[in-house]
Amino acid sequence: MSSPDDNLLALDVACRHDIPDLVALSRDALPTYGPLHDEDYWRSSHRFGGGVHHLDNYTQVVRTNDGALVGFVWVDAASWQDHGFEEPWWCVNAVAVAEQYRGLGVGRQLISHVVDRAKAVGVACIYGLSVPSAIPFWEACGVTIAAPGESLVSDKPARIRGHEPKIVEFDTSNEDRFFVGNLMPPGAQAQLVPKSFLDAP
Repeated sequence: MSSPDDNLLALDVACRHDIPDLVALSRDALPTYGPLHDEDYWRSSHRFGGGVHHLDNYTQVVRTNDGALVGFVWVDAASWQDHGFEEPWWCVNAVAVAEQYRGLGVGRQLISHVVDRAKAVGVACIYGLSVPSAIPFWEACGVTIAAPGESLVSDKPARIRGHEPKIVEFDTSNEDRFFVGNLMPPGAQAQLVPKSFLDAP
């Protein structure tokens, strides 16, 4: 990755050796995301992966030349793992950048790299929840932001392991807002959109 700071190395795939640094950065940059403050949580299943398949996990880190972790992004196929949806969707669970590197484009480059990897392995869309204060960041990343309280829905029946396809709806029960980036033209794969997109005349 080309960096806004010559002191940054290229992105690397995260591994278990990164856990202490991931936890430390999460505590600083994501103070309300308690599970990421626990090393055992990072050691549990579905935390690491190289993004080699649309059902794979993908966790990337950025370090300085002296080895300090300055950012990470953690993406996975949560809809498959948690609900059995067979559509190629990736959930962006967390993005964190050390305070002194914020505003330099590091977070946007992490997301850009995720988008490139997602397209390469056939992911139809990326989605996630954003706290209100991070909405400007996601807007800068070029994704679509749902209205406060608005659900994400599939634009056509989605395939579900062991069940007939059906329209999928993801709800939020707090002030966080969904974002979604569709990476393929409309076609055979179901994609996620804010509910108002389907309700529009």
